[in-house]
Amino acid sequence: MTQLFIPAILVAAATLSAGLFSSPLLAAPGAHGPNGEHLDAPANTNPGGLARLPDGSVNIPKLGQRRMEIRTQMVFQGEHTQTTELNGKVEIDPNAGGRVQAPFQGRVEPPAKGFPVLGQNVRKGEVLAYLSPVADAISVGSQRAELAEVKANLTLAQQRVERMKVLQGTIPKKELEAAQAQLSALQGRERALSNSVQGRQTLLAPANGVIAKSKALNGQVVEPSHVLFEVIDPSRLLIEANTANATLAQQVQGGSVANIDGVELTLLGAGRSLVNGAIPITFRANAAQGNNTVPLAVGQPVTVLARLNTKVKGIVLPSEAVVRNPNNEAIVWIKSGAERFIAQPVEYQALDARQVVITKGLADENRVVVSGTNLINQIR
Repeated sequence: MTQLFIPAILVAAATLSAGLFSSPLLAAPGAHGPNGEHLDAPANTNPGGLARLPDGSVNIPKLGQRRMEIRTQMVFQGEHTQTTELNGKVEIDPNAGGRVQAPFQGRVEPPAKGFPVLGQNVRKGEVLAYLSPVADAISVGSQRAELAEVKANLTLAQQRVERMKVLQGTIPKKELEAAQAQLSALQGRERALSNSVQGRQTLLAPANGVIAKSKALNGQVVEPSHVLFEVIDPSRLLIEANTANATLAQQVQGGSVANIDGVELTLLGAGRSLVNGAIPITFRANAAQGNNTVPLAVGQPVTVLARLNTKVKGIVLPSEAVVRNPNNEAIVWIKSGAERFIAQPVEYQALDARQVVITKGLADENRVVVSGTNLINQIR
């Protein structure tokens, strides 16, 4: 009997031990593991720890913050120059460029070294193309007939002047002068008709610069006023902005171009009459130090950030710090803990090409995310 009882006790002890160290599924509600985790809670389905919490905040572990290159900045209030956004367009400086147009209907011909190509440097007075006149058969026939008549009259006038020179002293001087004047007029008519029938017009570069537009093709027939070339100086461009506020032009001190670095705008003046329902304001686009060209193209639409002579109180942040939430509200992300970030609605205005001023929504000593904001905003 004793020999049978001992194995039974061992079997019971083994069974109890197996029950104590079995799967957590057998643990009672509220049981905790060695690290304090709830054994009856569902397993974490997001091993990275990235999660948007029910209150709208976002949890990002330290490792995730390093991978996402999240950077924060302590912010403080200050006074800054107020700016306003204006729609603008890049234009040619009339004193540093120009257009080459066809003065009459004709056929385009290349110079000896060929047509200039886009981006090629040219000098003022350089030959860009030739334009030979083109006319219908009837017009050409009439011009040739008139030219033949003028040449015949020119021959007679030359003979008359030569005879009068031989008889000089026996005829009045005024008759000789009249014959010479008639000869000169006929020579001018003969040259004009010869150029219209057989001659060609030389098209020259209007200024020093580069070719910004080229619409010339060998043998192409163009109409009068057709633009063949545009020559610009890349370091001297103008921007024409528009505003409906007539008093705004008196407050503008300068400006910059949104989302384009290396361009500083100098105010040249404003119009005194409406153009298409708005007042034009002209700026000169200056390249940043160390650059010889302005990174803009003629005709390019731009957003001008005009600096005013008034101040605004707010917090300066990089433009990338401001994003949009699903309701299309402007927000920034504030770091409220080691791994917690809160979305904060704000009001802002542009300060320059890469910075904005937060006018409402932030206070001093808030720690705001300035890099990696878009990645935080995508966490769901």
